[in-house]
Amino acid sequence: MIITGKNNIELFRLKTIITGLEFEIKTGMKMSRFSARDAAKQTLGLCSKSRVQSIELYYCMVELHNEKVRELTKQ
Repeated sequence: MIITGKNNIELFRLKTIITGLEFEIKTGMKMSRFSARDAAKQTLGLCSKSRVQSIELYYCMVELHNEKVRELTKQ
């Protein structure tokens, strides 16, 4: 398994978005002007105007993160 710096950055970005979504779900507050919901939508390729609940975004992001980790460990 070879993990490069680029892979680490991508995994860190996904984990950061997941942590932000957890915070926003628990508190109901945005972390910043560009929220974790917005970042998750952008990562998943959804339109910013699309109506998706935070919990659905959270599960999709966790699945994406797990998929990337599996992909890297196969190599």
